[in-house]
Amino acid sequence: MRLIKECLIYGLLAVGVVILSTHIEAQRKAEQAPRRVGQAPATTPPPVGNPSAVEFEFLDWAQATGYQVDIIDTTTLVVKQTLRFDAQPPQTGTVTLHYPVNVQPVAHGLYAFVARAVLPTGVSPDSVPSDPWQRLPGPPGKPVAIGK
Repeated sequence: MRLIKECLIYGLLAVGVVILSTHIEAQRKAEQAPRRVGQAPATTPPPVGNPSAVEFEFLDWAQATGYQVDIIDTTTLVVKQTLRFDAQPPQTGTVTLHYPVNVQPVAHGLYAFVARAVLPTGVSPDSVPSDPWQRLPGPPGKPVAIGK
């Protein structure tokens, strides 16, 4: 009888060890799953540096008399500058509006754009903030060789 109990206990322990090791092995494989050839690792793309334009959609563009785009410091959430644009028709066949921007007046740092439409009845609610972008220092001007 004692031999049967010991065999049963050792058998249950062996089953527990197998279950535990299978679970650990499956978890390890999931963490180290190989990527397909040519597949890039999942990473967040770096912020755009010194954007030259902003694009956004506004379905009721025909009602807008203009647009305001705030440049917001992402660390302090303070509006650093508000850009104002006249209303214009969207790009052909879309509701996407495209406006050139000059980010040189703001200090170096990490920012986001927030847009809103100006309507005859007031302003629309703010858009969701853009992905962060970075104001970077520009290159120096072109050197000029000077003779005697």
